[in-house]
Amino acid sequence: MNEITNILESGEKVEWEGKPKKSVYLFDLFFGTTLVIGIVSLFVYFSSNRDLIYFAPLLWVIGIVLGLIRYRVTHYAITNKRIILQKGIIGRDFKSIDYDKVQDVSVNVGLIDKMFGTGKIIISNGSVIVDSRNNSLATSSLLNSIESPYELLKTIQTHLSKRKESLYSGK
Repeated sequence: MNEITNILESGEKVEWEGKPKKSVYLFDLFFGTTLVIGIVSLFVYFSSNRDLIYFAPLLWVIGIVLGLIRYRVTHYAITNKRIILQKGIIGRDFKSIDYDKVQDVSVNVGLIDKMFGTGKIIISNGSVIVDSRNNSLATSSLLNSIESPYELLKTIQTHLSKRKESLYSGK
């Protein structure tokens, strides 16, 4: 269900395409869903209405199915012009980050990532969202569970360097 090619501009070329590593994604999905449902089940069990505990397996299955659908539609692409993230269970949602908007790119390798040989690419464009209570939150985009994250970081940094060079040289 990779639909990234449908939104490419003329002359834009995909240089890297990928998605989260399946084994890491499934591990996170099963562990996370089981943990959340387990905690909710404990609260329900110790509440006054214990009959709700019977819905826990159904909620666990729904969480797993939605996670598997989300995995199927999640795709990432690095082009000669931008970084594209495709997600969305009901419809296709795309996030596009032009290289001139990228302020910072970093790699984060946690314990699970270390076990599976993956990492997260964190892309910050410097935008800030202000919510209704006037709290400001910095936004960033994640490419989760990427194999060889340092190689992909180099690819992105090469594009960022080319972009800066073209800006300073007047091209």
